[in-house]
Amino acid sequence: MKNVDNKVFEKIAKLAVNVGINLQKGQEVTLTISTNADYLAPYIVEEAYKAGAKKVDINWYNDKTSRLSMEYCDLETLSTVENWKVEKAKHLYGKVIPEGIEEIKSYSFVNSDYDFKKIVLPKSLETIDYGAFYGCNSLEKITFSGENNLKIISQNAFERCDLQGTLELPSICVISDYAFAGNQKLKGITTTNTLLSIGEYAFAGCTSLTTVNWGPGVEKIGRENFYNCTSLTSVTIGNSVTSIGSYAFEGCPSLTSITIPDSVTSI
Repeated sequence: MKNVDNKVFEKIAKLAVNVGINLQKGQEVTLTISTNADYLAPYIVEEAYKAGAKKVDINWYNDKTSRLSMEYCDLETLSTVENWKVEKAKHLYGKVIPEGIEEIKSYSFVNSDYDFKKIVLPKSLETIDYGAFYGCNSLEKITFSGENNLKIISQNAFERCDLQGTLELPSICVISDYAFAGNQKLKGITTTNTLLSIGEYAFAGCTSLTTVNWGPGVEKIGRENFYNCTSLTSVTIGNSVTSIGSYAFEGCPSLTSITIPDSVTSI
């Protein structure tokens, strides 16, 4: 491949990153590449980082050694998958919901036996129904394969998962009761002016949640919404809010101040 123009490799890399995997900014990438194609790997890795990849890892394999394993290993050995390989696959690949799905039905993955660490949702998805991922206590991360168009997160949808960091929900309209309750490592959720309502106990027990800044469209904050959010220090309530449920900030010892706008008529 020494005689091939570098520009050809650059075009292949751009096609692989931008069309093949449709890489989105902030995503982690794992490439499986043959050592016979090591000349192409640097181009793909560089293009992935240019496209905004958070991190790029490579799983190398060799065609000849793989063939030798097939030739000399017995059937039982070839049929056995070590536990560490299973765990690695779960960590790397997680669960991918196919494009075209607009709604994830109630209890689809409740207490799932498949302990995936992350899930990739399609840009077509608009609704996650009741308890869809309830009790998936290995689920750490949610990403989207394209534009994030999720509008409704129903009751208990992600209750008692292990979501971490900050979740961006630019199109969300409704976050229902207990939607994220019990996610002790969740630090924040970013929304826009599309968010209208936050249900009861929606973030109860999210002990790592530190700041809350809802978009200007929120009208209602439900009962005990932030119950026992022990790390919560700052809350910004927009002028669109008219109702704050009882005990909304009960058990928030780190919360030193909160400004309630004149628009609030019911507490």
